Amino acid sequence: MTDESERAVQAAIEAEMQLLDPDVRASPSLVSELLDLEFIEIGASGRRWDVTSILTVTSDGSVAPEAPVEVSELSGPYSLPASFI
Repeated sequence: MTDESERAVQAAIEAEMQLLDPDVRASPSLVSELLDLEFIEIGASGRRWDVTSILTVTSDGSVAPEAPVEVSELSGPYSLPASFI
């Protein structure tokens, strides 16, 4: 992987980690800064998430600092949209 690619991957990981911060998740403006307008994710349940649905869930008061999201493991190849590279 080139230095530029490694920096892009690291930037994407750092942005993902910011999204796990309860203070960031509770702020629609901070979440909006981190998500591309064309963001789409398919959750483990098969549910499709876009920017609007993420902002709806994270701004409804259900994000609690007492129950932060924790990352226990990262594995596998990383692929990034062309906009990250």
